[in-house]
Amino acid sequence: MGCYKDMTGEQFGLLTVLGQAPRIKGDRQATKWICQCSCGNVVVIRRDKLTGGRGHCGCMRPKPEKRVEDRSIFMVMGSS
Repeated sequence: MGCYKDMTGEQFGLLTVLGQAPRIKGDRQATKWICQCSCGNVVVIRRDKLTGGRGHCGCMRPKPEKRVEDRSIFMVMGSS
């Protein structure tokens, strides 16, 4: 097992580390940390995601654009 580094108080982008999340028995993933985003959301995120560049809770993801349908009215001229 590697060296443990307490990241409490560190800032990663918009996320501030509040503390280490409790380990779940049988979970072999990286250490998870409880973080608070500047938008107010609290998230649990793996250490490698924090140090790998993820710096927000998801609030900065681009919102999907609303699809605007063409509602033009077409006139069909019939022959007389």
